[in-house]
Amino acid sequence: MSERSILLTGFPSNELARRVLPRLLEGDRSVHVTLLVPERFVDHAQEWLSALPHAQSERTTVLVGDVAGLDLALSGREYLDLAARVDVIHHCAAVTYSGAPFEMAERVNV
Repeated sequence: MSERSILLTGFPSNELARRVLPRLLEGDRSVHVTLLVPERFVDHAQEWLSALPHAQSERTTVLVGDVAGLDLALSGREYLDLAARVDVIHHCAAVTYSGAPFEMAERVNV
């Protein structure tokens, strides 16, 4: 069985992303989830992942980036590697508060 590779955005700051991750990892052991995490949330993401069962947390990778950045704010090599292996994207990152500048909300949400 070949590995399915999923990219999940919005983790760990977005509640939807925190709820989606365990569901992606339960059952199908061929799933690997790459979490695109802003640098300021890396420690929080690692803390949250440490609470998952080891069999699930070992199938995750934290990748420091930004959904609103050019090429997700990844290096060229990181971006090309990610693009070559990811099968599915769950885009949970979102700007939802009223008063957010339109340009920022559009960059993150779209």
